[in-house]
Amino acid sequence: MNLKVVVAGLFLITTFSHCSAVNAQVAPSATQDGFTLRVGAGFSDYAGNLNNGQLQGGALWVDFVPPRMPSFLHGLGVEAEARGVTASETAPTQPGALRQSTVGGGPTYTYLRYRRVHPYAKFIASFAGQSFNLGTGGEQFETQTAYAIGGGIDYRALGNLWVRGDYEYQFWPDSFGTPSWYLDPHGITLGLAWEFRPRRRY
Repeated sequence: MNLKVVVAGLFLITTFSHCSAVNAQVAPSATQDGFTLRVGAGFSDYAGNLNNGQLQGGALWVDFVPPRMPSFLHGLGVEAEARGVTASETAPTQPGALRQSTVGGGPTYTYLRYRRVHPYAKFIASFAGQSFNLGTGGEQFETQTAYAIGGGIDYRALGNLWVRGDYEYQFWPDSFGTPSWYLDPHGITLGLAWEFRPRRRY
């Protein structure tokens, strides 16, 4: 993956971990008065099976944590996300564009006991599409269902503004019309999110 992006991601994660030890406060209870809604956007840098370079592009996401969850469900939520990434070539001997897009959502679990640092895990199922040129007669296009597992850290930078460092591993099981050939693009997303929330009591 792009070295600068990886270094930046590691720097952010290290910073978040340091800040969690210094600034994070443990919540005294597990009650929640209202929902939490975050809307974010960021830059994605991915690696995949077919490309000789990197798959890069933009991402959007919306996180929702329902109100008044029982204590044993505290931290469960839902995320919807959309991502589009592009590579300039599919392989060293097969120049051409590779474009992948996903739109989907799924459950998340966020560790909410710190006010400023929220580690999370997620599972996403997406409607996925890709266009590619394998050097066999022009550009081709296909759609399928793709799946992803991932996680990362949300860090409250200032007020309602959050910084996200995210890693995601995708699985495309039916690429090129055959179940025996799958793709597994994976990479990081760095971005910002704005939180909309009512008054909260911990």
